Amino acid sequence: MPPTLQPYPDSDVRMFIRSSESVLVSAPTHYRHEAPGGLVITATTNAGTWENLGPVIAIGVWRQDRLIGHLRVERDIEIEADEAWGPAWIMQSMFVLPEQQRQGVGTMLLHTARQLTGLPIDADTQMTDASSALYAKLRGELWPAGDSAIPTDDSTILAFRAEAERIIDAALAAWRGVLNQGTKP
Repeated sequence: MPPTLQPYPDSDVRMFIRSSESVLVSAPTHYRHEAPGGLVITATTNAGTWENLGPVIAIGVWRQDRLIGHLRVERDIEIEADEAWGPAWIMQSMFVLPEQQRQGVGTMLLHTARQLTGLPIDADTQMTDASSALYAKLRGELWPAGDSAIPTDDSTILAFRAEAERIIDAALAAWRGVLNQGTKP
């Protein structure tokens, strides 16, 4: 059963894509892949904020220099530091332009996120009904039973994972330092 999600009208999806495009254009690209059909997939990772709880990965699918799909995952450092949950990425949002839906863009975003993180992906709340349905359909691939890490020998993906892990390690150390002082940010 998919998580409880907020429905988003098409106008909000378009607005979110426009605002994400400006953020992704100004962020450093840590991963770039040319996909079939003239699509380009880019991803960036950053430390996030205490409000976001941890490191963030933002993935975009572009067609002719125009963002048509965006997915954002983050690590919940507070939960991980308390060891209540094993390492996993939480999908905070996934939007695909309405006119680009049902063309494989969402599936491409989810599979790219799974490949780049190497770990399970679970969903949060900021997805459209279409994104929620797609996530539910692919959940077994995104959060497989048993083996949680997926291997790769792709040097670009390994470099991306290493950068993300460096950021995660720093965030976990900072969080543990805060906990040792007896306060939370």
